[in-house]
Amino acid sequence: MDSEGPRDTRHHPREEFAHDVHELGEDLAYERETLDESIKHDYSTSRAGIVPLNRRRPLWHFAGLWLTFFSGFSYLFLGFEIYDGGQSLASTIAITLIAAGIYLAYALFSAYLGSRTGQTHSLLTRSIFGVFGSWIVSLFIVVGALGWAGFQANLTAQIWDGFYGWGHVELIGILLAVVMVTNNVFGFTGVSVFARYVATPLVILWVIYLVIKGFATDSSSLGGTPDVEGGLGFWPGVAVVLGFLAYGNEPDIFRYGKPRFWWPAGAYLFAFGGLLLCTMAGWMMAQLAQTSDFAGLMKFTVHYSLFGVFWLAWRFKRDGEAALGRLSARLDRELDRLREALAQHKLDVATGYASLAALQSVEDRLTAHLLRIEAKLDARGLP
Repeated sequence: MDSEGPRDTRHHPREEFAHDVHELGEDLAYERETLDESIKHDYSTSRAGIVPLNRRRPLWHFAGLWLTFFSGFSYLFLGFEIYDGGQSLASTIAITLIAAGIYLAYALFSAYLGSRTGQTHSLLTRSIFGVFGSWIVSLFIVVGALGWAGFQANLTAQIWDGFYGWGHVELIGILLAVVMVTNNVFGFTGVSVFARYVATPLVILWVIYLVIKGFATDSSSLGGTPDVEGGLGFWPGVAVVLGFLAYGNEPDIFRYGKPRFWWPAGAYLFAFGGLLLCTMAGWMMAQLAQTSDFAGLMKFTVHYSLFGVFWLAWRFKRDGEAALGRLSARLDRELDRLREALAQHKLDVATGYASLAALQSVEDRLTAHLLRIEAKLDARGLP
């Protein structure tokens, strides 16, 4: 079996998480090596269908992968749908957490089945249902995956129509679905790595910003329950979230994991954080936008967030207030100095120049002299 597998790689992470820059570099080097290996040989054949223990991936690999699965615009749409069903924000959080707990109970057994056997879903079902039965199970998984790809493609086309007004949503959705399926079949190198380590972290940061801004600036508008006709019940809402969470290929993914029952729990719990944030953000944007059109909601969301302008405005406001405070303090100091200088000048005038009595005496003498001159002029008859 080993002879049919790929050659041994040079980098093997010894722990689940990197603790310094060197270990992080080793992890990334290992990821690059195993990416090429996975494309050439994925241990899915009947002759080499078990992933060897020395080919198992560290936990952070699965944490990033499932965070990618459980976050993004699809789960913003999920929050929007729960809002449109008439649930409050508190109910939305409860629905999401309960659904995540139910899914976790299933996913732990499913992941352990894959990691314990190291086999694909089709090979596992072949040992129970035979070749024909395995084909049927595999067909169901393929149909479900195609439906999810079609949903993602149509949702993306709706978002683009809201942004740019292109129209032709169905045609663009079909073209996007073809591109998505082609990518999955041929496995373009680096796409999944880019999604896990670049695109998803950026989306999560953006969603965190949306949630923080919503609570910081519009918390008064986030209370209450949406007024809708019909609506979606609490437990049907849980079922809807479960439909978004269950992929059905958990054994296929975790056959590359460590064969311990509770081992995948950390990856799932980490990914549930992204799920909860995206669902909350979708509900909050729907509440603030007051629209039943998801394309319009996304357009509002982009204008609402402006990709960090709120943070820049807050930073400018903070810097402006600090500058104004410094200017006010400087002005107060200058006024104090001016008052002190004026007081000193008054003191100098009072002590260094003629007194008021002397000035009064001079004035009296001048007045008397002028009166004498006037009297002489009158005596001589001059006008």
